[in-house]
Amino acid sequence: MRSDSSTDFGRKIAFLRKKLGYSQAEFAQKVGRSETWVSQVERGVRRIDRMSVLERVADALDTEVGVTPEKSWPPHRQGSLMPLLS
Repeated sequence: MRSDSSTDFGRKIAFLRKKLGYSQAEFAQKVGRSETWVSQVERGVRRIDRMSVLERVADALDTEVGVTPEKSWPPHRQGSLMPLLS
């Protein structure tokens, strides 16, 4: 089941992945998951339910796991480092 927070989170992942120039297949390989898994996470169909997986995703996106105020999305600052959670 899709939730707004899962969909928003997935959009953030997709935004950062595209910003780094990775296809879903390339990104999936970096995080050790399937391309289908990446697609489902980005669409909000699947949630990331383990911290270890979240950390691999953040590492592949050259970012960190953190909490930011909702108003900070979409990002407006330069560089690729930005917290993944909001």
